[in-house]
Amino acid sequence: MSLATLFKMTWREWLDAHRQRMLRARLRTQGVVAHPQSILDFTSSNFRFGKGVSIGAFSYLCVNPDAEDPKCDGGLFVGDNVYIGQWNNIRAAGGVIRIGEFTMVSQQVSLIAVNHQIKRDRPMALQPTVRDKKGIVIGRDVWLGAGCVVLPGLEVGEGAIIAAGAVVCDSVPPFAIYGGVPARLIKMRD
Repeated sequence: MSLATLFKMTWREWLDAHRQRMLRARLRTQGVVAHPQSILDFTSSNFRFGKGVSIGAFSYLCVNPDAEDPKCDGGLFVGDNVYIGQWNNIRAAGGVIRIGEFTMVSQQVSLIAVNHQIKRDRPMALQPTVRDKKGIVIGRDVWLGAGCVVLPGLEVGEGAIIAAGAVVCDSVPPFAIYGGVPARLIKMRD
């Protein structure tokens, strides 16, 4: 490895670490507690966190514009008193994710704002994103169980509970309990 390559890698790593420090300092002033081992990959400034938000270790939060359409910016808006557990994957790249206040996001949850098309005309890695299903809205006082997945273009209503391991393919009405793959109504909350 040449000295120039080593210098560029070191500079890039330093710059990434500096961006993380600046972002974490900004979030701390807003009352957000982000575990030092969480990764905040924000190339867009289209995000807002409420007071009392907690982000667990090894969670990956990403806010980036859409790779195919830079005008289509991603966004992440988190309400007050939201708990985001460990090992979560929250990707607001090219779509907007909104999480309502008092929501609990358990461990290993995936919230993906956009998905790729699956046409046969080109390799999967070269597929553009699906334009008509973007973003996720998680209502107020929602509990997302460990390991659940919420797909793009959906809304999880206020007070809903998503069971551990569920894959949410359709919008969830308020105060419903959904579980399974694909997630279906189990019952309504009393």
